[in-house]
Amino acid sequence: MNFSFDGNFKPKRNINLGGIRSREDKKSLMAKAQADRRAREQERLKLRSAIKIQSFFRGRQEAGIIRQQQRNDLHNLLQQLNASNPTKLIQHLFQQQEEKELDMWTWRIILFINKILLPVLNTTFANSTTSMASSDDIQCILEFLAVAMNPDTYATNRNAYLRIITYALVQGHLLKSIQPIIESSNLVNNALDIITNIIHCQPPYNITPSNIRQYQEQQQPVVKPVIMSGLFGGGGNGSVTVEQEEKKNDIQLSRDFILDLIVQDILSISFFVDKLSPTLSTQYMQELPFDGVLKSIIRLNENNVWKNQDESVANLLVNMTQLAKIQPEVYLKGALDLYAKSIQALLSNISPSYFAEPKSTTSIQQQDSDLSDESDDDYQNDQDTIMTDVHIQQEQVDPRIKERLEALYDPHHIDILVRHFINLAAPTTTIEQSLVSSSTTTDTTDMQEISGDMTCLFNTLINQWPSKKDSILNTLLYHRWWSGPKNNSTAIHLAQFFWKAWSNHVYATTIFDDDDRIVDRLSEAIHSLTNNGGGGSKIWATLYLLCEMYARLLLTIGDDEFFDKKSSSNNQLTLQQTIQFSRHLKNIAFTLFWKAGSLDMDSMIGTTGIRISQLRSTVTHVLQQIHTRDSRRSFCPTDHWLIKKLDTEGFSSDAVAEEYSIENDPEQQEQLQQQRRRQPSKAKLALLSPRLGVLNNIPFVIPFEQRVEIFRMFVQNDRRRNDLDFFIRPAAEVTIRRDHVFEDGFDHLYALGADLKKRISIGFVDEFGLQEAGIDGGGVFKEFLTSLGREAFDTNYGLFRATPDQLLYPNPSKYATESTQLAYFEFLGLIIGKAVYEGILLDVAFAEFFLKKCLGGMNYLDDLPSLDPELYNGLIAVKNFEGNVEELSLDFSITDNEYGEPRTIDLIPNGSNIPVTNDNRIRYVYLVANYRLNIQIAKQSRAFFRGLSTIVDIKWLRMFNQAELQVLLGGASVPIDLEDLRAHTVYSGFTENDDTIKNLWKALYSFDNKERMNFIKFVTSCSRPPLLGFKELRPQICVRLAGVDDKRLPTSSTCINLLKLPQFSSYSILKEKLSYAINAEAGFDLS
Repeated sequence: MNFSFDGNFKPKRNINLGGIRSREDKKSLMAKAQADRRAREQERLKLRSAIKIQSFFRGRQEAGIIRQQQRNDLHNLLQQLNASNPTKLIQHLFQQQEEKELDMWTWRIILFINKILLPVLNTTFANSTTSMASSDDIQCILEFLAVAMNPDTYATNRNAYLRIITYALVQGHLLKSIQPIIESSNLVNNALDIITNIIHCQPPYNITPSNIRQYQEQQQPVVKPVIMSGLFGGGGNGSVTVEQEEKKNDIQLSRDFILDLIVQDILSISFFVDKLSPTLSTQYMQELPFDGVLKSIIRLNENNVWKNQDESVANLLVNMTQLAKIQPEVYLKGALDLYAKSIQALLSNISPSYFAEPKSTTSIQQQDSDLSDESDDDYQNDQDTIMTDVHIQQEQVDPRIKERLEALYDPHHIDILVRHFINLAAPTTTIEQSLVSSSTTTDTTDMQEISGDMTCLFNTLINQWPSKKDSILNTLLYHRWWSGPKNNSTAIHLAQFFWKAWSNHVYATTIFDDDDRIVDRLSEAIHSLTNNGGGGSKIWATLYLLCEMYARLLLTIGDDEFFDKKSSSNNQLTLQQTIQFSRHLKNIAFTLFWKAGSLDMDSMIGTTGIRISQLRSTVTHVLQQIHTRDSRRSFCPTDHWLIKKLDTEGFSSDAVAEEYSIENDPEQQEQLQQQRRRQPSKAKLALLSPRLGVLNNIPFVIPFEQRVEIFRMFVQNDRRRNDLDFFIRPAAEVTIRRDHVFEDGFDHLYALGADLKKRISIGFVDEFGLQEAGIDGGGVFKEFLTSLGREAFDTNYGLFRATPDQLLYPNPSKYATESTQLAYFEFLGLIIGKAVYEGILLDVAFAEFFLKKCLGGMNYLDDLPSLDPELYNGLIAVKNFEGNVEELSLDFSITDNEYGEPRTIDLIPNGSNIPVTNDNRIRYVYLVANYRLNIQIAKQSRAFFRGLSTIVDIKWLRMFNQAELQVLLGGASVPIDLEDLRAHTVYSGFTENDDTIKNLWKALYSFDNKERMNFIKFVTSCSRPPLLGFKELRPQICVRLAGVDDKRLPTSSTCINLLKLPQFSSYSILKEKLSYAINAEAGFDLS
């Protein structure tokens, strides 16, 4: 063999006698070797895999054989047990035995149950492929367990029975093991027998100490580790007694523990009560007992057992409502407060998504989807997010469970609950007597406690399932309850019941009823809200529900019903009670807004399930409704709405400073731009500035005149912030044709948008095409606004219509909602905003429901008379119809006649096929009023408001209600006060003692109010006096000498409120010329 030093091996030459020599190179040899190596490795892998498969198969096969053998052994054992009669067998084991043998047999039975029978049940229903028992075997097991759990089986040996049932429940989890049997097996009755016997296990539960360790150590040491490991999970130390082991592992029984297990493992089974026969369900109610189960639910809730267990809680809720229907006069009546608390606890543990309705479902509150985004935002947001704080995708809920849960909102169920609560509150006397008489402190306290439990329950029902709110509130408001003996019963209004409870509470009588001291007692007021001890928080639940009910009531009663003293079925509170109620609400709302920064608004008030923010928004909402009624037709005392002892001067300056700070905060402005909103919501504004929170939510607690002054200061700040100076070059110079004022104004000014705040110079061209005389120093622009308003707000122009009282509102026709028309409405909003911004009063009177809509509010039935008195009277007739409403052949649709063509609009989906009945007529009344007052003019109002708020800040407008905004737009609708006018008029070229001046005032005194208004309009361009009197005019009205000429007419310069008056020779000539001038309505070319 040859070698070389280069490392290459030269094999022996192969001689191929065949003639052709095959030569393989090194690379191919390497590849061939690698392939051979992989093949050998693959063979080894196949061999190992085959061994594993065979081993697994043999193991499974052997396990199957063993399992089958175990099944056979178990089957034989169970057959023997069944043949020998388990009852007699156990009784035989525990008869005439020594104490040692009794103890040993007790532990053997415990091991037999916990380590054999219960695991068999668990594996059988957990995995059918590894099931250890057939259905017959399962039945035998259940029968044995029923016997083992039956106290009658053990005769006098109660100690053995208690130890066996204790270990079966505590360590064996017996009830959890039979859950699947009840849910899906045909052996339900056998499982129910076990539960029934467990229910029979009554106290005492004291167990005699066991000597099992001693017996094992003396006679059966081999058994010791088996028993100890089976019972306690380990062999244990011989020095430790069984009693110590039991105590260490908390192996003990109590009635509460049994009830807790039944509630968690049995009553949370879907439709468990339906599986019970009437006899058995009654037996369960007798022996559980019902109040014990309710206490268990409350106890488990306090321990947060049901967190994120919606299905189990819903099942338990369904079963509890079913149990409550079993002889309610016996069981529910005696445990009503516990039932209310337990239902409330269960509802509060179900996530909001569980009750979420499909998107197509709408409720009364959602019918106003066309409202402005600013509509009662604090209230609306809280109502919409009451239970939507957790954004969870809606779960697949069993429709049968949801259908059963709806029974909680059924009027019959509510009727039963309320009736029991009422009877509980006044068992010996009628509620009517307790409502009108001066009850004792004990009676009042009982009523407050009972009403607290009731309202906590109903509030939770409303908040958890918002779409059911309408139904439950209508039931509470309009259903009649009767108290007293059958031959002398009286109707009860829950509003009166709750009012009695609230108005007699110490919070109402000592804190919130005292107008004179509320500013000094703010800390005490806050403490009443945050003090959750002693059950004091329940009174807030009563107030909350009272507010919700009264707010709903006010939606569907007109002013005539509200003031009707003869009937309490309409306004369920008397006027005096309403006044007192509004005083309480005013002080509560003021406290919550004034101290918003020191409160956690999202915190719960005790166990009521109500957040502080919810209480504030609901209180504010109903307070605003009452104030609106009082503004339209006064019934409250003078200064009733004001907060006394509030430093008004300091309030104004601080409010202006806070607003200036917010507007100049770059961080705040950046957030607003990101949100694409001009202003924060009312709720957020209250946190940023308590004073602005008050002004934007309950502005009426501050005098109107002061709010106007604050508004003017806001405008001045805005002018400085934006460098708006009257004497700088105008942003636009516009020529307006007298006969095309609106058209030219729209073409030239609409595109300016927010720049309309700046100075605008107007020049008029008369009907002959000639430029009118006059330089616009502001007065010509006022003339333009007046002329534009006269043209655009003329009902013949088509943008607006007039009510019977000649008040304007947007044309509700479909044509008015087209883009061009909406642009016109937005332009008019810009013009009105410019007038308000500049303090220019316009001669235009809008309907209050339109202004309310523009401010983002909602209109209700009480606003309808101003629009359509006939429709209002018809709806009231339907609402109070004493017969069957179906006889009127009404449905949930309404017909519009537009250009002579009738058009049917469904008020709800498929409304034309849904008849109006006695049960749903309240909703019908609401929806018709809502459509006429809100839906029809929603787009027009939004466009108008968009223009208005472009010029005037939203939070400034919120300081006024609709009536006050009208005064802000057009001045006070009051007679001209000549004494005030004369006191604030100055003269140039005249003195007050000149004959011409004396004749001027003599003529004005001789004019009627209409002519006086024409005179004011002639001089100032507006017929109404300024908001705060003529002292507010800038500059003051001036009368200037315009020569001596009896043929000349008086003229004016409205830009400077100047009257140019010639010196007439007589009173008659002055009166004639003045009268002609003020009634001519000519332009600047009059002279």
